[in-house]
Amino acid sequence: MGSNRDHPGALAVLMSIGDAGTKRTKTFQPGRSFRDLTGHWPEPVTADDAGEAAFRCPPGKVSVWCMC
Repeated sequence: MGSNRDHPGALAVLMSIGDAGTKRTKTFQPGRSFRDLTGHWPEPVTADDAGEAAFRCPPGKVSVWCMC
């Protein structure tokens, strides 16, 4: 599970139908940075040593986080 050879990239898509939210998830990409392609969050999110990162989404919107 989570083989980087089979899937070298990473993408996280979050959707909110209510309040703003944060989802912490395993990316399998320790130390890698992600940017919100929708522009809602200008600062990148970096996965920790375990490969986990906390991605955010504004209220009633979609955020698409792509590995930079």
